[in-house]
Amino acid sequence: MKLHNQPAGFFDQGQYLLADLAYKLSQTVVPAYKAPAAYQQANSEFNFHLAKSRVRNEHCISILKSRFASLKEMRLHLYLNHHMDGYINWIYACMILHNMLAKLSDSWEDCVNDGDITCDDIEPQGRVLASEKMRTQVKLRCLQHFRNQAGTA
Repeated sequence: MKLHNQPAGFFDQGQYLLADLAYKLSQTVVPAYKAPAAYQQANSEFNFHLAKSRVRNEHCISILKSRFASLKEMRLHLYLNHHMDGYINWIYACMILHNMLAKLSDSWEDCVNDGDITCDDIEPQGRVLASEKMRTQVKLRCLQHFRNQAGTA
């Protein structure tokens, strides 16, 4: 709840989370479009790429957990800030090791088979419009990125 009610404590300027449509749009949470807006071509394309990115993210997490059993065993009992720092450092170490092993031709098949606007600058009644503007900016960057990728493929 603090993440939504006190975003300044969790996000730097221009940072945001991409979310599914169950989440409410804000300056720091950019969800997929709901109907009827989801039926517009650009919004539908944005939703598609957002979902595709979330699936890729889940696959990355699964690959890391397959390779490093310690990530499956990790218990999220975060009582102090340094506990989170420890978890983050452990996850970074696993990602770095994974990338090093991949570069060294380690077979990962075996593992698998085994923002310009901030909330503080806006009055409450203007936040909805500012949040829409933020999502539009993110959507345009996302679509441009994936269209550029399609052009080079």
